[in-house]
Amino acid sequence: MLNFNFCIDREHVYRDCVEVGDTGQKVVVDSRETPDRGYETMVFHADNRTGEVLDWGELDVKNYSSWQEMEKGHNEMCEKWKEKEDTKGIWDD
Repeated sequence: MLNFNFCIDREHVYRDCVEVGDTGQKVVVDSRETPDRGYETMVFHADNRTGEVLDWGELDVKNYSSWQEMEKGHNEMCEKWKEKEDTKGIWDD
């Protein structure tokens, strides 16, 4: 399910771009270890054509106590956003 796992400055990151239900809108689901919060998954509004993050204000976030929990949580967050039925209250279209 993970589209790509890459290393930025020796930091392992899981990142997927998923479509929000049948809305045509996309989000980036990003998981990594952070110095201040430990392991976390965050969701950001993405460009519908390129999949690039449009706004770094998080739409959703979850923290974990281990890398293994974060891997599982990343997949769960992707599924959560794929199953949303609309984008009301998430961002202005």
